[in-house]
Amino acid sequence: MPEISRFFGIIVKMYFDKKEHNPPHIHAIYNEFEIEINIKTMKIMNGKLPNREFILLIKWLEKHQVELLEMVYAKIYKNKIIRKGVSKMKKIPLMKEVEPQNDMILKVKFENGVTKLIDIKQYINIFKPFKKLKNKDLFSQAKLDVGGYGIVWNEEIDLGRYAIWEDGKTI
Repeated sequence: MPEISRFFGIIVKMYFDKKEHNPPHIHAIYNEFEIEINIKTMKIMNGKLPNREFILLIKWLEKHQVELLEMVYAKIYKNKIIRKGVSKMKKIPLMKEVEPQNDMILKVKFENGVTKLIDIKQYINIFKPFKKLKNKDLFSQAKLDVGGYGIVWNEEIDLGRYAIWEDGKTI
């Protein structure tokens, strides 16, 4: 099942062919928890997540609901578009390099040549695991996730390219 997003430790997966997976829904995984949510109704079909991660997932789903349904009905798969209308998520380029800077800032280079600075401090008071990044040794271990879809520090702390693209400052 293709991974379509990864943010704050939550991995979101989805089949794109509605015949394979009806009704259209996403699978979200966080540590040992897994949940399936109907994209149209945004109702839980199966499973559960911790409250904080569930709220984050629902906010993400609210933001991307139309795009996800378009992906299903347009049969977008493996970055091949059958009809016009590329989702915003697909427009965000993959990352190719990450360099930890001073003061909890990351310098991130994307495949399209754009470089962004992202201040990780903005996440510390919102997401408990990010508090551990105050440890300079841990913060300096930032590395690209396989494929350039996100930045990871350990099994608990990661940040997806969408957040970096949206929250980072272009330099």
